[in-house]
Amino acid sequence: MFVRSLITVLLISLFSVQGVRGQIVSSKGISKSQNLDTAIADAERFLANVAFRNDSAKVFKAYCFLAEQYTLKSRYPKAEKYIAQAAQIANASGNLVQQAYVLLETANLKKYESKFSEALDAYLQAESILLRENTISELPRFQLEIAEFYRKTAQHAKAKNYLQQAFDNYEKSQLRDTLLLIRMNNRAAAIHNESTPDVRVSIYYSRRALDLAKRIKDRNLMATSENELGFTYKNLRQNDSSEYYYQEAEKNWFAVGNYSDGIHAMNNRAMLYAHNNFSRDSVFRIYFQIIDKVEKDKIDYPLNEVYHYLYLENIWSGDTGKAISYLEKYHSAEMIMERKMNDIDLLNVREKYENEKIKNAYQKVSDELNKSNQDIITHQRENVRLLVFLGGLLIALVIIITLTYKLRSSNKELRAKNKEKDSLIQEIHHRVKNNLQFISSLVNMQMKASENADEIHTLSDASRRINAMALVHEMLYNQDEQQGISVKLYLEELIDSLKDIVQSDSNPIEFITHIKEINFTVQEAISLGMITSEIVANSIKHAFADVDQPQVKILLEELESKKIRYTISDNGNGFNTTTSRKSSLGLRLIDIFSRQLKGAYSIEGNNGFSYTITFNIK
Repeated sequence: MFVRSLITVLLISLFSVQGVRGQIVSSKGISKSQNLDTAIADAERFLANVAFRNDSAKVFKAYCFLAEQYTLKSRYPKAEKYIAQAAQIANASGNLVQQAYVLLETANLKKYESKFSEALDAYLQAESILLRENTISELPRFQLEIAEFYRKTAQHAKAKNYLQQAFDNYEKSQLRDTLLLIRMNNRAAAIHNESTPDVRVSIYYSRRALDLAKRIKDRNLMATSENELGFTYKNLRQNDSSEYYYQEAEKNWFAVGNYSDGIHAMNNRAMLYAHNNFSRDSVFRIYFQIIDKVEKDKIDYPLNEVYHYLYLENIWSGDTGKAISYLEKYHSAEMIMERKMNDIDLLNVREKYENEKIKNAYQKVSDELNKSNQDIITHQRENVRLLVFLGGLLIALVIIITLTYKLRSSNKELRAKNKEKDSLIQEIHHRVKNNLQFISSLVNMQMKASENADEIHTLSDASRRINAMALVHEMLYNQDEQQGISVKLYLEELIDSLKDIVQSDSNPIEFITHIKEINFTVQEAISLGMITSEIVANSIKHAFADVDQPQVKILLEELESKKIRYTISDNGNGFNTTTSRKSSLGLRLIDIFSRQLKGAYSIEGNNGFSYTITFNIK
């Protein structure tokens, strides 16, 4: 997030003499609007100029700068090359501070390569050199990087400790490096935002960084702090403040030409609207603006998440034509990202192997990449043919329905065409189910990769909720006739899946169900399933501590034609409904889906838990 500011800091100290045209050698460094690729190219031209080769200190800083930037660009072999050249200068001069900087760049590279044990070893060696040499003025920069390392590896207590040491040494050495101080405050905000229940600490550091950025009139750094504040206020459910800071971040990033980060802030605002029940039109308006800016100004920004959201929303609204169009665009955006990753991997192979023998291996990789690109093109063509085929099916279906309406006497033909219609609907439900299962798989992969218990718990709940929705579409796909969802079969399968996910064998729970055989619409079944998933999962996980014979009762009855009463209760420990409503995402979801059913519901928590809702079905 601080790439452009880092460029400014490093180059101010790196190039301080007048030079030839096209090189970054002015006493003021580079401008705030200069992009990363231009700065890298200018630094490499500086190194290529023989006139500056005798100034080993400036050449060393140039090597370190390029090593850092190629690390950020995932060009790891290139970064290793410049680290090795910087190490030659440091070892030849015997300068221990330079050797510490070589270790710092090595540690950053290992961190980005996810070689965390090697990264930590290099960080601590660098810090040890500075402590041994009593170079306090250099310590804040190193300790800030170590704090960031511990934040990245979710060791927040150690991250806070190193961050506090960085602040203490900054004051002790009487540094006046405003850009470094801004970075320290922004990192403090991020660390506290991730680890401290009291987010006022995070807000304090973000605002402090924002004030410093305003003081030096750096709109790029202002936007960085404003974006962090937007995220913090979003978590606090203070939507007006979150919206304001996201809009300020957008404005400042676009003003300095940082279009990619500006669009990222727009996307954050769209997610704020989507997660807080703003109108669909508000979210759509921002996403259409993002698509227009990316395509019009040719901005390097992935649109796959945007198209995927639009696809899902149109699926839910029943606009199959638009949904298929956005699904195709989503797959195209995914393919573009895959090509970029392949290009980076190919570039790293080329830089790592320069001799003739390895060039043959590179040619093999290149051939495989070309084959992969051909496979992608073939897949695209297959998608186009599929869309044409589906379009032809839809046109044929319209013609068949029209003819069937005019020729009522042909009952046999009418049944055949209706069967085709059911098949198409089943295919749509099959695709929706597959997409939901794909999302659930991604969540499960992230859950397995995480070591943070809170994050694992949150991802587990998200996976459970996605599976509850996917089960509806799976039932629609598997049944022969489209007459709605059998709520009895659906709830029984949902409860079985919840027991498999979260029930403990040490204290088995008895489920007592009395569910009338009634068909629900898709939306009604999903709403009832999400309510059941939240309540039953919560009961299984939290309600039965010290309860000898835990029971969950589920009753669905038809009071009169189309009027349903649904009750879920347990004999657990109960809970404080007033306190829980303020903090529980589960209760908020229960409220949302109860309102979607347009029903009147009540929750009791004094003697066990009891939820009752009365509503009408279509």
